[in-house]
Amino acid sequence: MRAITLYVALWALLSGSSQALAEVRGEATLAAMQPPVWLEQDGRMTPLRPGDSFGQGAELVTGPGARARLNLPDGGVVRLGERARFALDQLEMQSADEGLVTAATRVLRGAFRYTTGLLEREREREVTVEVGVYTAGIRGTDIWGRSREADGDLMALLDGEIEVFIAGQDAPLRPEPLTFLSRAPGTEAGRDPQPIDMDTLGEWAAETDLHPHQGVMEPAAPWTLVLMSVRDRSVAEATAEGLREAGYAVAVSGAQVHGRNWHRVILPDFVSSRDAAHIGEQLDGRLDVEGPWVKRD
Repeated sequence: MRAITLYVALWALLSGSSQALAEVRGEATLAAMQPPVWLEQDGRMTPLRPGDSFGQGAELVTGPGARARLNLPDGGVVRLGERARFALDQLEMQSADEGLVTAATRVLRGAFRYTTGLLEREREREVTVEVGVYTAGIRGTDIWGRSREADGDLMALLDGEIEVFIAGQDAPLRPEPLTFLSRAPGTEAGRDPQPIDMDTLGEWAAETDLHPHQGVMEPAAPWTLVLMSVRDRSVAEATAEGLREAGYAVAVSGAQVHGRNWHRVILPDFVSSRDAAHIGEQLDGRLDVEGPWVKRD
């Protein structure tokens, strides 16, 4: 399967210091999501909650119907659609506030969108994105791409500047904003940028944007989905383990009702009761979940 590779190198002007700055590893933060979303690292799959951070060497995986929005240390934002796999191969920064930030990431499958932070667009930077046979150098911009075995490779420039090289060809392309390049499976890469109509742009954005009331989660959001409430903690723990394997970062908590102890399997951090109820409807009757309900924390 072809991969989409995003390399980001950001240079800020140093304030007169000629000394080398120490490099430290940076982290990407999961700012918002629709589950299920996992982190794969060292061969282990771990379900994620909004607010979780991860560094280089990790891969983010989204399941059916899922979305993820990641914040990068340079102010950039990466959005991932469903059934995506995003690898963070390198993420380092110098210790000074305006020092060098270097990142190397790959979108191995699915749809993604990378947007430079509005406050960071004037910083000197170099960004290289590889989408199958296309390699693009960009500077402070907004791009959308997709790699699927059934559909081939697609890379679109929504805003900013981009210089594209095609594997096996020397002359670069400099497409205008709101144009795209694509390669269908088993064909040569298209060299002529095609215009993006507004209907198509809306369809692409929907593939990577969060969908309101469909399970949106953010850090410390006030609504919790209760998936099980039982007297036997071992039953709750077994159900929780199955849900975690399916990509839901549930916890087991205790509750007292009329003087009796209960053990609940909960999934917190939903932004609204409708978002929590949506996931409850999806899980009801699956993975030992029966009759889930929503509560406000």
